[in-house]
Amino acid sequence: MSGAAVAVLVAKARRRIIRRFDEAGAHSAPTAIAFTPRDRLIDRRMFARLQRDGALVESAPGRFYLDAEGLDRFRSAQRRRVGGVLALAAAAVGAIIALA
Repeated sequence: MSGAAVAVLVAKARRRIIRRFDEAGAHSAPTAIAFTPRDRLIDRRMFARLQRDGALVESAPGRFYLDAEGLDRFRSAQRRRVGGVLALAAAAVGAIIALA
């Protein structure tokens, strides 16, 4: 599977999980919902990443809510990672052109 296809699947999993919490109104401990990610590796990994980065908070065993500040931090870190990859790619293309 190509890198672009994987990126699309990761983005879809992220949007699917975040949308589930948004639609349920799960934005604080009292409104937390029971949630188990789909039985797909990509969904389980994205769920774990969102938890690890503080976007999803477990308020009680198996009950989670979407933390707005944590989600902002998650998105900011993600933009920095993508920016770094793009900068590296641009530098590689520049080096190839310079050598040509």
